Amino acid sequence: MSTVRRLERSSRHLKTPETTAAWYSKHHEYPALLRRKRKCFWQAKIEAKPCQLWWSVGALLGRGKTPLPADIDAAQFHRFFDEIAGVRSPTSDAPPPSFSSSPSTVSFSQFQSVTVNDVIAAVARQKCALDPLPTTHLKAVVGVFAPFCHQPFQQVTV
Repeated sequence: MSTVRRLERSSRHLKTPETTAAWYSKHHEYPALLRRKRKCFWQAKIEAKPCQLWWSVGALLGRGKTPLPADIDAAQFHRFFDEIAGVRSPTSDAPPPSFSSSPSTVSFSQFQSVTVNDVIAAVARQKCALDPLPTTHLKAVVGVFAPFCHQPFQQVTV
């Protein structure tokens, strides 16, 4: 843009047909230059970090944010939770769920135990995640939650 501004100042100061023509020429090239630069910018953004693109698109679309209704009042809000409690009452005297066991021929012999280091390594290999938790945050705290993901393997025959 500095070239266009310089030519504009020159054209206004000198007021010759040549300087005015040069200014108009550059002035009309400027929108096309802007379009090319914007296209290159977004193309580079898409190619560099595809995961970040999905986060950007999601943010632009308002994903993850619940729109706040403008016409709701405290009484309606309270009625909503009363209705939820009303769902529980018809089933309050229902018997507890029952579970049946698997046939004795079923066994889980092909599983291996997972160590804390296995969990940390799996998270470290992640490039990006398409969920609400950014991968960088997950990687920052993996050492804290990895011990809770680790369960010693036990051969179980059901």
